[in-house]
Amino acid sequence: SEPKLNVGTRVDGSSHELVYIMILGIRTVGSRAATVVVRNGGVVEEPTAASSKLVHRWNFLHDGTERTPAHKHSDFKFQDYAPVTFRAIRSLFLDEDVYLMSLTDDYVLTELSSPGKSGAYLYFSNDLRFVIKTITLTEAKLLRSILYEYYLYLKENPNTLLSKFYGLHRVKPHKGKKTYFVIMENVFPPDLDIHRKYDLKGSTWGRTVGAAKVDKESSTLKDLDFLSRKASLLLGPHKRAAFLDQVRRDVEYLTSIGVMDYS
Repeated sequence: SEPKLNVGTRVDGSSHELVYIMILGIRTVGSRAATVVVRNGGVVEEPTAASSKLVHRWNFLHDGTERTPAHKHSDFKFQDYAPVTFRAIRSLFLDEDVYLMSLTDDYVLTELSSPGKSGAYLYFSNDLRFVIKTITLTEAKLLRSILYEYYLYLKENPNTLLSKFYGLHRVKPHKGKKTYFVIMENVFPPDLDIHRKYDLKGSTWGRTVGAAKVDKESSTLKDLDFLSRKASLLLGPHKRAAFLDQVRRDVEYLTSIGVMDYS
């Protein structure tokens, strides 16, 4: 059946070239990484602090090279950050073939109609399983600085509620600006109807969408809206204990790296 989550519109127009070269870069570097794993007998290389700092640089020429395919757009440059570490992170949660097929099938993504407050653009894979999010240089540097510790934490906490980052890249068209982006797992299940969404930050300062929007199905409600509706999460005693223990672990980890936002 078709996915139920309506997140945006098919990419077209001015965004098409950027999205196309993003996907081409992902497909090319991802296929190379998968080939290396096959040569190693299916064993994924264990990351180190040093390998988590590495950057692989690729030049995609219009006519192609020995390493890159020919394509219909102008030359562009692609940077693949810490490929060993991100490949290991992906291996903890999903199959590499599923990852590449989801992101690069038919070179089609959907996008939100406008960026969020941060100015970031969100693009969704065709099956809505993954999200490509543009980020700033500062955000890219932060993720790189904590990446190895982040990998170790995910390895020890497979049930973490933290966002799962599966790739970090930079693309630069021939006459365009540099765009940094991460690939994340979509937290919303694409095969289910979403009737109500909350963005909860644990704060009550200005945390409401307002009376005019609170009853709209499309609104993402906030902390005061959750409280005013007397909403709750019904998990049962065992899942409740596991949930609270994982939240505690996640908060302690975020505190240790000086970060205060799950996303």
